[in-house]
Amino acid sequence: MSTSHATPAREDALAPAAYDAFAPFYDVFTAHEDYEWWWSALLPLAEAAGLAGNRVLDVACGTGKSLAPLLARGWSGVGVDVSAGMLAEARRKLGSHVKLVACDMRDLPVLGEFDLVCCLNDAVNHLHDEQQLTAAFMGFRRNLAPGGVVVFDVMTIHMFRTYGALVHQEPDRVLVVEGHGRDPLEQGAPLRVDFIVLERRDGSWSCVRTPHVQRHHPDAEVRRALHTAGLELVEVRGQSLRVLDALDELSDERAVYVARAVPCSSGD
Repeated sequence: MSTSHATPAREDALAPAAYDAFAPFYDVFTAHEDYEWWWSALLPLAEAAGLAGNRVLDVACGTGKSLAPLLARGWSGVGVDVSAGMLAEARRKLGSHVKLVACDMRDLPVLGEFDLVCCLNDAVNHLHDEQQLTAAFMGFRRNLAPGGVVVFDVMTIHMFRTYGALVHQEPDRVLVVEGHGRDPLEQGAPLRVDFIVLERRDGSWSCVRTPHVQRHHPDAEVRRALHTAGLELVEVRGQSLRVLDALDELSDERAVYVARAVPCSSGD
């Protein structure tokens, strides 16, 4: 069996390379994720925070799985992702009429005025410190229309501590997502995650392993970054399976945040 590894690179460059390599397999591996249900739970939270329109900026849109349900509901949307491979898959899924932009969320330009800016499925955990969190949140705020709402999620420490190996197996292909963290994993600690693709061709197996790094963001850190970026936290919920309730970092899988822009004072 032949094995190849991603070329060593700066930590910041690992995620695009990993997702470029895994993009053709991403939808197969995440087929269990139900974005229709997720939006049915998230949109009422956003509406309670003031969401009124239907223009969405999907940051870290990946293959378009999070954007597609909103477009099907009649929303207009723009997708942003740092991975060209993931955007290529999104283009095939969403069609040529949807604007897709290759961009790092830490340096998000103004792409319009959006009623909803979302960043889902743990994408924020690819940011490596509070400074990067703040930079991303400032980009979210720059793209909000008046009265607009931000919705994003982060993995809890519970998920980081239980992140093992997730496997999808087919006759001639095995897909693995494997986490490698310190034991015990402390709050705010990084976690190396490997995407592994094993494929059999002409009787022999090949293996491609591409690593990237994710980081746990404690709730207090997220709140500080939101405040620094000029965003007001409206609500935070914990998510486990299909339940959104009060956040418990030690049992929930995700923390879901809802925020909006802090109104400017009359003197600004």
